[in-house]
Amino acid sequence: MKIFKKLFEGVDISTSSEKDRILLVETNDQDAFLRSAVLSDANYEISRAKNCLEAFKTLTSGINFQAVVTAFLLPDGTAIELLKRVQEQIPETVSIVVADEIDESLILEAMQAGASYCIPTF
Repeated sequence: MKIFKKLFEGVDISTSSEKDRILLVETNDQDAFLRSAVLSDANYEISRAKNCLEAFKTLTSGINFQAVVTAFLLPDGTAIELLKRVQEQIPETVSIVVADEIDESLILEAMQAGASYCIPTF
């Protein structure tokens, strides 16, 4: 858990004094639990989606999310596909991609799709 906290040091999504909302898009229950715990400890309100479709429905439901933290591989697509839709519809949302292996091509593709950050998982 300390490793994941360290990954989020310096990642600022705050837009106001209110508690910020993050949508966590993660299929793995253990990873979702760990990331939710870390982000909740940092005083973020967390909602979870398990795939691209669920994530996009949640993001466009009228709830204001300041950020999306998404795994790269999802059952119905990738973070790239999700971020392209998010960028088109709600471009002010900060997007963070978490991937097992991050190389320059993944970072470039994610940034072009609208990612604000790409961080490795542990």
